[in-house]
Amino acid sequence: MNYGEQGEDWLNLGGRRVNMPAKRVSNNIILGAVFLDREHSTDLVEKANREGFVENEAFAELVKAVLYALDKVETYRKTDKDLLRKHYGPQDTAQPVVTSIAELREFVGEKIKEASTQEDIDRYLVRIENEYERITETLLKSAGAGLNLIVVIHQIEKIIKDIKAMLKKKVSFEEIEERIKALSALVEGYSILVKKSQKKAHGIKSLLDQSVANVRFRLDDHHIKVLKDYSEYNALCSEDHMISALMNLFDNSIWWLKYAKVEQPQIYMNVSKKIHGYTTVIFADNGPGFTLSTDEIVKPFVTNKPDGMGIGLHLTQEIMKSLGGDLKFPNKSEAEDLNVPKGFLEGAIVALSFKEKEGEK
Repeated sequence: MNYGEQGEDWLNLGGRRVNMPAKRVSNNIILGAVFLDREHSTDLVEKANREGFVENEAFAELVKAVLYALDKVETYRKTDKDLLRKHYGPQDTAQPVVTSIAELREFVGEKIKEASTQEDIDRYLVRIENEYERITETLLKSAGAGLNLIVVIHQIEKIIKDIKAMLKKKVSFEEIEERIKALSALVEGYSILVKKSQKKAHGIKSLLDQSVANVRFRLDDHHIKVLKDYSEYNALCSEDHMISALMNLFDNSIWWLKYAKVEQPQIYMNVSKKIHGYTTVIFADNGPGFTLSTDEIVKPFVTNKPDGMGIGLHLTQEIMKSLGGDLKFPNKSEAEDLNVPKGFLEGAIVALSFKEKEGEK
């Protein structure tokens, strides 16, 4: 008593299903049991009426453990459902950027006490909100613009995380202001996505450096070292799309390196010409590697992250397709041929292959 009683949703399955109804299971369609060893579960304390446990730290850990296991079941269950239902897909249920900006505004209020500074930051945030709403409305009216809208959301979410990391580290207001200006400029600049994105041959070294700079504060916050081993090469791409693809990869690696508690987390970046006709960006980390089939993780809304969105690698694949390139997942032997260092061969390895110039096959 009383965890198996009708109407008793002790795992809050109904609440966690709200934002992901296509994946999450509800309390009324699941039957299961959790077996505890009384001798090794002494931190779990029964209530005086014997109807459940006292909600202490041990109980919270029990809930987390059960939900973790359930999340794995839900992930594989969804994969099977996708195979059975060709046109299956989730419904849009939230506007994460609006929520994140509101959270950032609260965070600024807590961390920055000077009224004039708060007003300066808030002015930029209001501008970002207004511009985002305008872009959202335009993109929703444009045929096939749904993917572009998700790119906007995903990119802005990452920069907001950077700003939060800066505030935690108590960096100077000048640096914070510059990052918020960059966020404002990014939102304003994304209106170009309504039009066809221009692609041309770029020297990609500066784009790789820019992608690292964009996540610098998050990397520092998680003590992740980036090993850059590349020279200047040309690739057929658009600047914004290439940086978006790279930031999706950074986001995944940062999350999994932290989640796996890697002692000396590292990310490796290189550029190879070994694939004929292509300039290939190699991106690898020394984390646990991919926990799902690479055929599955490029599908939308497929992820093994607890509460993850499952769109990062799908977006990266779509970006590479739009540029005429290819997203590859080299195996260990292929990675060795691409000069990936030994310490990264067991981690997640991704190759972004860009054409060198227009018209090449």
